[in-house]
Amino acid sequence: MHQVRLIKECDEVYLNLDEPIPCGLIVNELISNSLKYAYSEESNECELLVGIKAKGNKVTLTVADNGIGIRDVEIENYI
Repeated sequence: MHQVRLIKECDEVYLNLDEPIPCGLIVNELISNSLKYAYSEESNECELLVGIKAKGNKVTLTVADNGIGIRDVEIENYI
């Protein structure tokens, strides 16, 4: 089991009543996938970033890790 350092970059954000649950489900899925697949047995200094930022009427939600990443995938094939 790895030690994972959680980095939080969160503004105070106000959402409509129907918005937080889908956001929470998305964040939960991204964090779960990160913890399952992002780190190999040799991984050191595992970091997971969760952020939510507000700028005007726009909100940006960020979930990122410093894991091994996706290799040999051309995103154009999926669009």
